[in-house]
Amino acid sequence: MEKTVLVVVNDLFFRSKIRQTLEQGRYTPLVTHTEEDALQAAREHHPCLVLLDLGMQTPDPLELIAALKGDPDLRSIPVLAFISHVDRERLRQAEALGCARVVARSEFSSRLPELVDRLSGKQIV
Repeated sequence: MEKTVLVVVNDLFFRSKIRQTLEQGRYTPLVTHTEEDALQAAREHHPCLVLLDLGMQTPDPLELIAALKGDPDLRSIPVLAFISHVDRERLRQAEALGCARVVARSEFSSRLPELVDRLSGKQIV
């Protein structure tokens, strides 16, 4: 059975790479573009994981994390976020809001299959 992963990433090239990696790992990517769409998709599909670009302007990723973690039905969904390694403040804010893991964009790219498997519960290492 494939698991659904909610993807909230605006960069088209990177989103395509994420989609391909998820599909190869037998996950179903569910891509959204707004906070409202992401929350609705999370409620309807209850994904095993949310992938989130903390560098986006819209939707505001910190507001989305707060909304997910503030909803009793969604707070158990882990959030894996990535960001430029230089933005330490945003990284700390995401972790304080309940993000399961925040990694640099380069680590996210190179370790995506492993990170998704670990955080989705598919593989416990």
